[in-house]
Amino acid sequence: MDPLRELNRSHWAVQPYWVKALTIIVAIPAWLVIAYSLMSDNPDDHVVRMAGAMFAVVCLLQITFAAKAYWRHDI
Repeated sequence: MDPLRELNRSHWAVQPYWVKALTIIVAIPAWLVIAYSLMSDNPDDHVVRMAGAMFAVVCLLQITFAAKAYWRHDI
């Protein structure tokens, strides 16, 4: 198995279910809003800023739980 693929699986495995749900329900649509706004030349809208904030919060949650797993040597 590819070591990079194993690392990706480990990072996803240490996330709690509610963070996984937030990723699928909040972060992915927020990323799609950001990508669409960048393609449509409207990156300064308040909706895009809110989407960026929601995406950043979910990313910080994922980073926090991955760092916690590294600290405990779970990864």
